[in-house]
Amino acid sequence: MSYDLNILCIKQKEVSLSLPEEIRIYAKPKKLRRNRDSEIYNKYFSCRDALDGTWYYLMENEDEISSFELCDIKTMEDEYVEKLYPFWYKKEDDIDVSIFSLREEYKKDVLATMHFFIKQSPVNSILFHSRYQTFEVEPEFIYGVLTFQRFSKLLEADRILFNTCYIIRD
Repeated sequence: MSYDLNILCIKQKEVSLSLPEEIRIYAKPKKLRRNRDSEIYNKYFSCRDALDGTWYYLMENEDEISSFELCDIKTMEDEYVEKLYPFWYKKEDDIDVSIFSLREEYKKDVLATMHFFIKQSPVNSILFHSRYQTFEVEPEFIYGVLTFQRFSKLLEADRILFNTCYIIRD
């Protein structure tokens, strides 16, 4: 299974070429391929093109091709996960939404990276998008605006979902 961890540094014009030295992961600036990526994202995530900024793809190091080493699916009872689904979710949509977790050895680095990009944003905001492939076209939800502190608490409480976008501010 392949995982993606993407951050849109909202309104950022200049690409951040490197992270602070103490952060042990890699953030690759991502150029979106309009034709292919638009097909994948626009059905459920059309606001992506409306947001201005720089996308980054998080990986363990620059030799990796996915975010697999950084995160995982947290196994929980289906009833618990279903309680976290957005209220507009319908069972007949047959989607697969799972709880997102960061691997312990990278949790501090991923959170520090998120906070770094919040500070790099002229509007102190990022869009955090964790994704794993489930269907040919996956529905993706947008949670809304959270503070970085609130997002961190929800992550610790196993209440952050894969295939969901979170707008995070400081």
